[in-house]
Amino acid sequence: MKIKCPLCDSENEEGSKFCKNCNEPLFTQGYSEDNPYIKKRRNEGQSFKHTSDEEAKTKNRIKKESEAVCPYCKKVLEQKPQRKKKCSFCKNFIYVRTLPSTRSRVLVTENEAKKIDLEWEKVNFRNNWLRNLEQYGITEKDFVIRKDKLSKKFGQEASDRDVIWSIFNELLTKIRDLYSLKMIYYEMALFLNEEGKDCFTVLQQSVKMELMKFKQEGFIKKVRVLTAGEDSCEACQRLKNKVFTIEEALEKMPIPCKECTHKLYDEKRGFCRCCYVAETE
Repeated sequence: MKIKCPLCDSENEEGSKFCKNCNEPLFTQGYSEDNPYIKKRRNEGQSFKHTSDEEAKTKNRIKKESEAVCPYCKKVLEQKPQRKKKCSFCKNFIYVRTLPSTRSRVLVTENEAKKIDLEWEKVNFRNNWLRNLEQYGITEKDFVIRKDKLSKKFGQEASDRDVIWSIFNELLTKIRDLYSLKMIYYEMALFLNEEGKDCFTVLQQSVKMELMKFKQEGFIKKVRVLTAGEDSCEACQRLKNKVFTIEEALEKMPIPCKECTHKLYDEKRGFCRCCYVAETE
């Protein structure tokens, strides 16, 4: 793509730093006083505006996004495709994607489409967990501040996963309500399971907070195991409707069931869905 000099209007190759005609910088502020083109324009009373590097990139990006050009052979198409279509010139498949950063539709190669899909996965991952964290008062601003803090600590950009896990751990130090702690530990267990990591200890902490909540309330002395019904695995079925005192349940921790085979996200580890309900005598 050619770059037009804002002074003499000469076209330059993309990536050029200086105009090949008037030798003025294309992407830096200021011009030399003895440049003949500047003198001429000043004498003629013509004004000129320098195009900054960022402005030039933005214009080029907008132009590229609006063009109906094959991303392979660079030939102009009769009409911009709205979905995957084979180029009539080079016969390669053209992919249509929406950029996460600008929400604009662009024509890309297969490899570029895969990269954009990965970007969307990251965006959706972040947005989904931010929605989960909203109930604990965490805003997007908090997320950005934490990411900046962690990035400085690591010496490189912190991943969204590291940021979310860090926020969860900080919440554990600030929140004292047992029900909220139960839910935070449960969310952390889901997070680990989705990452393909062992979540049993964290899920166990969630159940422990639930039992401690019953104990704190004082009027509940026993609890009964509630399973996921017919959808439960054999190991969990064996625990169905078993009754424990609060002290017994805290000591033995029968649930979450360590032998549970129900798969959630992680295909290697089980994720027990059993919980307790108050047993009224």
